[in-house]
Amino acid sequence: MKNEGNQNPKGKRLSLLIAAIVVIGALITAGYFGLFQIHSPKPTEKLTIADGGSMHSAPLYVAFEKGFFKDEGLDVNVEPFLTGKIALDAVLGGKAHIATAAETPIMFEFSKGKRILNIGTISDSLWINMVIGKKDRGIETPKDLEGKRIAVSKGTSGEFFLDAMLIFHKIPREKVTIIGMALDKMKESLVKGNVDAVSTWTPYADNIAEELRQQVVSFSGQGIYKLTWNLVGMQEFIRKNPATVIKILRACLKSEAFIREYPEESRRILAGRLNMEDGPKLIQYWNRYNFGLSLSTNLLLNLEDQARWEIRNKMIDRTTVPNFLDSFYFDGLKAVKPEAVTIVHKEEKP
Repeated sequence: MKNEGNQNPKGKRLSLLIAAIVVIGALITAGYFGLFQIHSPKPTEKLTIADGGSMHSAPLYVAFEKGFFKDEGLDVNVEPFLTGKIALDAVLGGKAHIATAAETPIMFEFSKGKRILNIGTISDSLWINMVIGKKDRGIETPKDLEGKRIAVSKGTSGEFFLDAMLIFHKIPREKVTIIGMALDKMKESLVKGNVDAVSTWTPYADNIAEELRQQVVSFSGQGIYKLTWNLVGMQEFIRKNPATVIKILRACLKSEAFIREYPEESRRILAGRLNMEDGPKLIQYWNRYNFGLSLSTNLLLNLEDQARWEIRNKMIDRTTVPNFLDSFYFDGLKAVKPEAVTIVHKEEKP
């Protein structure tokens, strides 16, 4: 009797070969129709971000350089501006979709009735605003600012910080002469003696102090004021593009993790973007910043305080503080980093 387990070796090999061909064919077909679709490039959405040109924008620069925006299907153009106020003006003028700005320009524009929304704070700092005073004008302490001419960039955090400094040191606003001036004109004006002091921020303040050295004295916030750096857009754009908002914030969240894990490379990216030298001075500046997404109660309270300051000094024709809850878009950050939203608010209607 023949053994049932014995088969013709050639026939067995042929059967195995046919089976292998069938399996390989199936895998190739699956790869063509499946894997090709998985790895096909995402459709890109063009987006212009007007940037206030601050070290606060490090998460934005990292997201751009490391391709985090591209990973989200965004083709982002980062347009540089001298200040956050000017960047916000670009959004108001329809020249950009999103701006980076401190809370002071946001407060001013929202108080005027501009339909803007803050989708998230990307960084903050207690230590970057400074008042730089000339010693030959009798300025040695903050109290000596009384009676002096002080330059500020109107409508920016520098203006509010100056007032916070004056209030803290019990100097009435009417006891100083506040002169509106472009940020890049302050150093020359101080050198020529056209003003006695300037209110500005890192790195401009540090550069002025370093160049004039023994001629000036610097007064930092010492915890008087926390500046926040925010992503802001027009209400119409934000509400019509909730998926885009999530993509922007998700890219910034990746930057937040990258900055935390690779601070040296993140500083190099920042230095390249702002044409700064990557060295000990940059590290000193860097340590003044806190990088991380949030929409915090402190920011809401800060906006309300600044609005009261605006009303008190008759900078606007209104007598009541606006409802700044209406200046926030919460859904985007809640979808990406819900624990970072600490402002108590009503849920948006679907």
